[in-house]
Amino acid sequence: MRWRYFVLGLGFVLTGASGLVVEQVFEKLLSTVVGASTPAGAIVLAVYFLGLCVGALLYPRLRRRVPNGAVLYAAVEAFTGLWGLLLAAFLSPVQELSGHLVALGGDHGAAVFALRLLVALAWIAPPTVAMGASFPGVVAYLRHTRDRARTGASAFYALNVAGAVVGSFGAAYGLFPWLGLRGGLAVTGAAQLLVAAVVASAFRGERHEEAPLAPGAIVQALRAREHRAALAASALSGFVVFSAEVLWLHLAGLTVGMSAYTFASVVTFVLIGLALGGALAARAWRGSDTVPAEALPVTLVVACAGLAVVMPFWPDVPIFLIHRHDWADGFVRGELARGACLVALVGLPSTFLGLVYPTVIRLPGQAAPDAMVSALAVANAVGSVLGSLLTGFALVGALGIEGIYRGLLVVLSLGAVALGRALSLDRRGWVAVAGAASVAVAGALWAPAWSRLALSAGAHVYFENEWAMRGAQVTFWTEDPAGGVTSVVDFDGQRTLLTNGKFQGNDTGEMTEQVALSLVPCLLTSARRLALQIGLGTGQGLRTLRDCGFERLEVAELSPGMIAAAPHFSGLNRDVLRDPVVRVAVEDGRNHVLRSRERYDVVCIEISSIWFAGASSLYTEEFYRQVAGHLAEDGVLQQWIQLHHIAIDELEIALSTVRAVFPHVSLWLVGDQGIIIASHGPLSPDVTRLQRPELEPDLKVLGGRLSLEELPRRVLLDDDAITRLAQRAAARGLPLQTDGNRALEYSTPRHNLERIDHWAVNVRALGTFIEPAEVREARLATYLDPPSR
Repeated sequence: MRWRYFVLGLGFVLTGASGLVVEQVFEKLLSTVVGASTPAGAIVLAVYFLGLCVGALLYPRLRRRVPNGAVLYAAVEAFTGLWGLLLAAFLSPVQELSGHLVALGGDHGAAVFALRLLVALAWIAPPTVAMGASFPGVVAYLRHTRDRARTGASAFYALNVAGAVVGSFGAAYGLFPWLGLRGGLAVTGAAQLLVAAVVASAFRGERHEEAPLAPGAIVQALRAREHRAALAASALSGFVVFSAEVLWLHLAGLTVGMSAYTFASVVTFVLIGLALGGALAARAWRGSDTVPAEALPVTLVVACAGLAVVMPFWPDVPIFLIHRHDWADGFVRGELARGACLVALVGLPSTFLGLVYPTVIRLPGQAAPDAMVSALAVANAVGSVLGSLLTGFALVGALGIEGIYRGLLVVLSLGAVALGRALSLDRRGWVAVAGAASVAVAGALWAPAWSRLALSAGAHVYFENEWAMRGAQVTFWTEDPAGGVTSVVDFDGQRTLLTNGKFQGNDTGEMTEQVALSLVPCLLTSARRLALQIGLGTGQGLRTLRDCGFERLEVAELSPGMIAAAPHFSGLNRDVLRDPVVRVAVEDGRNHVLRSRERYDVVCIEISSIWFAGASSLYTEEFYRQVAGHLAEDGVLQQWIQLHHIAIDELEIALSTVRAVFPHVSLWLVGDQGIIIASHGPLSPDVTRLQRPELEPDLKVLGGRLSLEELPRRVLLDDDAITRLAQRAAARGLPLQTDGNRALEYSTPRHNLERIDHWAVNVRALGTFIEPAEVREARLATYLDPPSR
């Protein structure tokens, strides 16, 4: 029997790991077809939890067909693994078909929503329904083989969450960088099939003769009056945990980092805390299978205290990272410094939150343990959906992250009081719970406000004091679910636009590059019918496109905060968003292109930094094919690419990927910035295309560091050089960047803290593709001359 428990426990650990890998893959891949916007994210999340609820509700019917709970668990695990393998094998056609389906909605909001929901259901519902029945199946086996099924359920919950820790951390730091999303999904599916085979083999001989649960057992458990307190506590636990996770993801993006590694670390430390809390709850009150009534309110008060204790320290994170600058001279040490912050500020309160749900599982109840676990899972899933959606898609904009944090303390405190009342605590217990809750509420309401200047420091990028300088002022601050915190900082006569502390543009030193990004494609084509800009920034680039004479302009900006900040840079953009020729779409650029029915003369992509989580989806082969299908015959694609804090391998991957789609590609340099130019046909620059009276202010900005006549000579790599680069990259075995591997998303963040001049190193390395030698020497002499930067 011990051997069988060991096999089942190990299998449940692997189930937790594979579940987190599958969840991450779905989240990243579905964003390319249903969108990365707030409503699209809500669809994916809602469908995920809907599947878990349906699985829990269908459990009694499945149990009637497979009486052995362990074998039932193996069956649903096998189905989930098979689904992952099939999706990995047919990812490209499934993704393409899904994209075509969503594109049918065009600009009709209701149709787009319905089609996105249909696609999400087709991808997510089958495996999540199976996942929803897995935990009740394990609890059913425990009910038939041991006296204390509820204690065992708490222990297996902790094992499942521990496995999720392995899946979250291992996927981001090992599986995805090594095998990509598609490979990770395939490996996970194979592992799930193996687990299912081992568990089925180990438990196949057992026979369970007990009467199975009635089809309505879960619904009856949900309706039973004696279960209401437990169900309410389960829903509250899901609400608070997922609300806190959304909150921590926003805070981490603002203070710790915005790479895929950081966000995976947040999830990992949340899960570590939940696993530790589950383990502690499993060991508590060992003498009984159930817990006393006062246990639940006490755990809620403890969870509230854990959140309250660490709250004041979030604005100190930038200071901590700045002090680690000399020590953190590379990726590993940088991640250790970030991890130390997350252990204290996320892991500790998560441990206290992790006490709640396993305690709820062990509350006394009349229903069978597996029926009760299913009912609690439904309530927990409903609370989780409400916590994620309400916090992420409403409260972030309404209350801000600080207001949400204080609100969670109030919710936990009031929940402890309400549950203490519902569970009929004695007078002493009631007074203790109410007193502790009152202290927590008072602390939430009167704690000192966070420093917005400190939170805007941007120290997480290079571990340097970027913007939180003495005398600086935050003149604009807004929060939204898609972009996080958008702020404007004024210092020493310079106004800087920031997203979560990361530089997006300013009204001084970067203006030349901002103007040049729009002028270069207009230098190469005379067509002026329609242009698309992805990423608004300060709006100066969009203003330059308008001054070039386009009849219509579209701008796709994911973050409403960036649009709201545009008036603070009206001196640069001259209120271009109010121009009737401009149409603004609050949507991520990729899905705007996916649903567009237009053909563009110019497409400008000016998002900031490839290493942002999700940004690499605009550097994939699939996205370039979408753009190519919407580009006019003589149209031009322009895309900014960083040359700082990036390795030559990543540059070769990015440029080779563009070259795999477009027959004509070149790389331009203006200042420190790289500009990728791609087109269907050969292009020739002509400065007369920019000789318009409306462009005089733009050319004046450009003339401060670069003359109009010099602009056509800023080509570093022409078509032939790019071809040579792509050939060498293929010979070296470098992959193209695809949706299935997201190679750049996991490789580029590794260079942010390296103490070398990446720009000079990369320019010299790229220069090796220039022929003949005399041309190479002349170009490198020009670009490596410090004044040219």
